Amino acid sequence: GFVRKTRKEAPRPMTAVLKHAKAVGLISEVPTHDIDTSPTRKEKIRERIERSEKTYTPDEVYTMLAAADSLAQDDNLQIRRVWARYRPMIYFLVYTGARIGEARGFPRKGFLPQEGIVKITQSATAGHSRTLLFGTRSDHPISNSNLYSRMLEPLKTRADELAANGTDPRFVRVGRDRAFHAFRHHYASRLVQNNANLKQLQYLMGHASAAITLDIYAHLFEDDQKALVLSLVI
Repeated sequence: GFVRKTRKEAPRPMTAVLKHAKAVGLISEVPTHDIDTSPTRKEKIRERIERSEKTYTPDEVYTMLAAADSLAQDDNLQIRRVWARYRPMIYFLVYTGARIGEARGFPRKGFLPQEGIVKITQSATAGHSRTLLFGTRSDHPISNSNLYSRMLEPLKTRADELAANGTDPRFVRVGRDRAFHAFRHHYASRLVQNNANLKQLQYLMGHASAAITLDIYAHLFEDDQKALVLSLVI
């Protein structure tokens, strides 16, 4: 009777205890459990709705890009210096759909302007050497905590200030309950709106299979299904 998240989380503490017990020789085998963690039909629908809502709207993204431009031109020299690096990273996330870990670990050699290609092949956790496009001065990935506190939150604050000023009718207040991954969802939705098919979406989002893409973004194609049925009317 528990929701899926609880079904998945509940066995973990005991499983950790049992694995430790096996590691120190107290037991010979970690027993399995028969708790079903697969989603029910209702849970699939609810999770799909939640995924669709955890994205930025086009106007929110428009406002945040304007906020990034504003911060990069701020009167405060220190803010301008910081946003000389953060501003292109925000644009990178919006226009590539990259995961935040992929942006943190993106190497300069992955940017191929002559070919019109941004080649994403690694994340910040990759162990090999790199020269990072958005790295620190010592060429290490910027920490997630810094990106949230020093980039995303100030960006949303400046976006809200632009919305309050009302200088552009598209400026809106930005939801505080969404993080970097919402840029990726926004990118996917824009691709589908521009007639990307499932295979193209899978390739551009970097998924291992179309099944993964469909699991995450099936809701984006629902309007297409309706249009397809209506097109059959003679």
